[in-house]
Amino acid sequence: MSTTAVAEPPVITQDYVSSCHNLLLVRTPVRKRQLGEGSDFITTDPDRIQFLEGRYQATTQEDIDFLDEHPSNGVLFHKVGFGADGRTSDNSAEIIASVVKLAFTAEYQKIADILVAERGTYSRPDVIAACETVLNEVGSAATEQSGD
Repeated sequence: MSTTAVAEPPVITQDYVSSCHNLLLVRTPVRKRQLGEGSDFITTDPDRIQFLEGRYQATTQEDIDFLDEHPSNGVLFHKVGFGADGRTSDNSAEIIASVVKLAFTAEYQKIADILVAERGTYSRPDVIAACETVLNEVGSAATEQSGD
């Protein structure tokens, strides 16, 4: 008798972001049904997707399909790496280079504007990290100067 190993399906994850910190999407609401003609009821648990601090990581294909097909996709939330229009953007390196150039010319408000726009659209971690790093360094330097 031979045994064959059953391959585990790969773990699928997809990150989603929302400007609503605690967005709640209900897939299946709570239902209460009466059993027969008596006073007994059965209650079904709700099936929900809860964004925490504006983020949700889908770990099942069912969740990904639900979110991708949801009418609020692109309005209240979107996939990381995709804009509200559903298109991807592959110009992260160009944006990071622009952030560096703006840092050298001390145009910090433009960097802050890029950060806000990025959080509201593609939410690419590398672009956000570049903006936050520059702005945090400027804030630290300003704090040190005011303490002198």
